[in-house]
Amino acid sequence: MVRIDSREINVDVDTYAQRIGERGYVLYDREELLQAKKEMAAERLVYELLAIDRMMHVSRCRYGSLSREVVLQYLKTYEFCPQRFFKSKGVKGESINMKSCLQPLQENGYAVEFLDYYMHFSSLKSKVNSITKLSELCKEPWKEGDKEVLNEHGKVLYQVPCHPNQQVNRRFNYKDFDIIAQFPKKETAHCISVEEGYVLAWGDFAQSDFRIAYNLFMRTPENDAVMAKCEDKYEGLARIVNQKAGLPFNQEKFLEERPLYKQLTLATVYGKRDSTTKKEADFIKKFAKFLEGCPKYVEFRDRVLETVELQPAVIAVESYFGFEQAINASYEQSARENLLERTLNCPIQTATSEVVIFSTNKILDDFYEQGWSEDDVSLYYVRHDEIVLRVRKEALKDAWILKQFEQIFVDDWTPLSLNFEFGYNYGRVDEKLMEEYEEVVQRNRKKIKVHHLTGEGGREDFCPVLPVVVIEVGFVYLDKEGATLLTFYREGGKQVDWTFVSSTYEDVIVEYLYRYVKVLDFGEEEVRGIVLRNFFAENFVFVENLNLPVRLVKTDFAAVPHAMALAKWVTCLYCKKQGMECPTNPPEAKWENFVKSMELRGVDISELQDSNSGSVDEEEDGMFPF
Repeated sequence: MVRIDSREINVDVDTYAQRIGERGYVLYDREELLQAKKEMAAERLVYELLAIDRMMHVSRCRYGSLSREVVLQYLKTYEFCPQRFFKSKGVKGESINMKSCLQPLQENGYAVEFLDYYMHFSSLKSKVNSITKLSELCKEPWKEGDKEVLNEHGKVLYQVPCHPNQQVNRRFNYKDFDIIAQFPKKETAHCISVEEGYVLAWGDFAQSDFRIAYNLFMRTPENDAVMAKCEDKYEGLARIVNQKAGLPFNQEKFLEERPLYKQLTLATVYGKRDSTTKKEADFIKKFAKFLEGCPKYVEFRDRVLETVELQPAVIAVESYFGFEQAINASYEQSARENLLERTLNCPIQTATSEVVIFSTNKILDDFYEQGWSEDDVSLYYVRHDEIVLRVRKEALKDAWILKQFEQIFVDDWTPLSLNFEFGYNYGRVDEKLMEEYEEVVQRNRKKIKVHHLTGEGGREDFCPVLPVVVIEVGFVYLDKEGATLLTFYREGGKQVDWTFVSSTYEDVIVEYLYRYVKVLDFGEEEVRGIVLRNFFAENFVFVENLNLPVRLVKTDFAAVPHAMALAKWVTCLYCKKQGMECPTNPPEAKWENFVKSMELRGVDISELQDSNSGSVDEEEDGMFPF
């Protein structure tokens, strides 16, 4: 078991980047790859013939080609597919993109048989083409001196260049040649091998993004108790969701819904709220309702929305381990639309990356402390959240080190899981190597220990985005006095500020809004900026004495209900005391308890006001003087 204290962890990205890019290539079995290509090409032909046969049957031989134009016309004319399904973001005209168009069509019951054949054909065609390009690019055997390099099975190995490149959220991909995409896990990743005398060890962080999302935004002691009893964390989540909804848990129904939990849980966390299929839409609705009952998630989501309202071009996000980065919007519509999604997924994916980086560095450092060199144990490459190590066979005697990472405890989180397997080709488990690994673990039980980095607490108040102070501005015109009463209500607060402005002109009122902002005092509270929802102006300024951006957002009554209720209430009290006709009705009865719970403070901005100000003096206790 490994324990990580978020306050002490060193996420050494520089060392990790050096280690992941040091080798610069991986080796693959070309003979194995070409055999996979041959098998996929044969399978592709089968699906091509099936698709054409189905098309000719339905269209009575009018259509018999799988060109883009023919498929599009066939689907619309003979399979009666609605026009709306052929619209894809960022694509002009009609599209037959598999993910955004064809899959939703099939899921909604259109052209089910034809699309099953056609999508299999298209996928296999793309993979065969990719293998062809790879085999043409990397067709020279890898040599050490004049000798061809062989793997454990005597197969000649070929070199594939791989140059890692750091992306957002501290993730790495491979530029120039994307070895992850070029070697799909199910079809050809097993062709990746290693030279004779070495083995591959690969460890995948099971359900990493989901587990981290749960720990960051869905945890409670009650939820943890349920999760602890479930090896399958998706089952744990399903039990929690049902429990919160007051529904019994049904194992059979869960097994049917498990693919939805796996596919849509994170998508819903990232803001997805609709789907083209009823089944998916129902799941999203159910899970979104559960999320609304998770205070940490709601706080994060609301802060993101408020930050977009303040300054929609950029959002500053902090990871759980303290790394700060900016999520930028571009002028492209599509980019602006997914700003919320990218911000919501940022702390989750970044935390996963940081755990991967820390664990990888720690594993290698532990081997090096045992006297092994970088040539003996090294980072071969990384597939998303999966570490692939190149290990000299002699170094396997210290493979017990990997067992320590089977469970990773971050602060007081529910644990993350990392399990290693061994083989000579990636993904092909060698049983003898696994037996050797288990024997090594048993012999070294006393060495397997907790790496305790001090403390177990965690960041109780962690939220990835700083709060934006949202202030509702309410008003009532006192026409006979030529004045305006303003109220300022901060969301979630128990105090409301108020003042009189000796004018009903909007430009004068706006000036008072700026004056109000200048006298605000947040003490030691750290905030991202201020939003004033008001009826008078739309503007963006930077207030130097606060060192904060301020946005005036011109809005309607629906956006400032609290401030308007308070403005009506104060006005009614004032007019009653003065024996004046009240220009407004009292707030609705539903607001009575709210307004009476507020502490009302007159705003002292006299130094900023002119001598003709109509502000009302405060009493000594700061309460409204009526």
